[in-house]
Order: sequence, then C-alpha cells, then structure tokens
Amino acid sequence: MAGFDPAELDDAFASHRVVRAQLMRVTMHAVHAEDHQVFREAGRADAAAGMADAAAVRAAVARAGRRAVVVRLPGLCRGPARPVLADPDVSGLALQTLIRRYLEGFGPASIADMAQFAMVQRSRAKAAVQALGGSLGQLEGPDGTVLYDVPGALLPDGDTPAPPRLMAMWDSVLLAYADRTRFMPPAYRSIVTRTNGDVLPTLLVDGYVAGVWRAVPDGIEATAFHPLPGSVWEGLAAEARALVPLLADREPEVYARYHHW
Repeated sequence: MAGFDPAELDDAFASHRVVRAQLMRVTMHAVHAEDHQVFREAGRADAAAGMADAAAVRAAVARAGRRAVVVRLPGLCRGPARPVLADPDVSGLALQTLIRRYLEGFGPASIADMAQFAMVQRSRAKAAVQALGGSLGQLEGPDGTVLYDVPGALLPDGDTPAPPRLMAMWDSVLLAYADRTRFMPPAYRSIVTRTNGDVLPTLLVDGYVAGVWRAVPDGIEATAFHPLPGSVWEGLAAEARALVPLLADREPEVYARYHHW
C-alpha cells in the first residue's frame, strides 16, 4: 500500500477502469475492468449448475403440490431461474487465470484453498492446476499437503516478523483459504465471523487475528482478545494514526452501520 492515493482509486471508479461486481464467493469485489469478464467467467460453470439445482428443486415442489413440505435451502434464489450459459472451455481458461492471479496475491495454497477462494468445485480447481502444469511450482505444507505457487515469488522465512495491522471488514486474507486457522485462531472465529455472514475488522498481530477495531468519532477503538505487549500497541497506534487522516474527508466512521457488535 506504499504510496497509495485514494484519489487515484476514486478516478479509476469514475472512469470505469475499476468496477464493482458480484464475483468470487458470490460477494462484491472491486476489480480492474479488464479482469471483470475473466473473473466472472471463472465461476460461471458452477453458477450454471447451481441454477439448474435450484430449478430442479422448484420443479419437484411444484409436482408435489400442496402436499409438499417446505424446507429452507440456503443459497437458492427466490423467483424464476434465469439461464446461465457457460462454455466449459472459456470457463476453464478463465479459472486458470483467476487461480494464477490468486496465487500471485495470496501465496502458497492448496487446491482446496483455490476452490474456496473462487467458490468452485474442487474438481474444477484441480483440473485448472493440472492445465497450468509447469507454470506453477510445488511446495510441501506443514501437514504434507501439496501447496502451489508462482515460480520466483517472494517466500519469507518462517521467523520473519509480521508487523501489526488493522485489517478491513470482510478482508479476503481471512477468507481466501479453506483452512482459516492459518490466520484465525479457532477460539476467535465465532467472535469475528458473525452468524449473519459479517467478518469484522480485525487486529492482525504476528500474522494472526488478535482482536477487532472500529472507527469512532475521535479516532480508532481497538479491543484485543488477549493481552498484547506495549510494542504491539504502539504498532497498532501507528496504523490507526495513518488510517484516521485517510478516512477523515471520506467516511470517518467507516463500517458504522455494522457496529452492532
């Protein structure tokens, strides 16, 4: 984020060089306009399958008539299903592009991680990795799982310090892996990930979630889930001092409508 100027991002949105759309994991993302179609196509085959499943359920209920028992099926849309046309070849190539871009951004990952990030079937993620072949490198994870990465990417030593950070609400770092304990201690997951799907803004300390934060009228309020040393609080305070001016003329109380926690 060094040298980031929010005015440049504003201009990119205004000129449609960056667009906002529902993409990976059926959630809103801001992406470069040139990436939008590719990222959309990457998950289209799975979206088509989901639409077909929804239509089949509705047809079965209709055939059963009034005797049908109504059940709640998460993820199915209300109203008539719209056809989603997917070319498997186009969707497969698009998924390869998305997976490579994912690895460039998030580092070593398993096939399960890739499938989680893109919200596609693991079989599709595996096929995309196989198609990428020698353009990806392989590593062995702590439990022996095969991890993939782009060749020549930065791979810090395990003892490299991770500075304290204020992570955004719904930050993809916390959502980009099938095994979320890579960043989220299990004891804190139910606190940070709410039952309504919200993922709260978090404190990241030594690479792990250690608390939550929110903007208040006179600054940033942070709450840790366990005791933190003074040096960590100093680092978080420096992050807050950098964030407050960024928000000041834009949305000083960012996420205010989610302050129900």
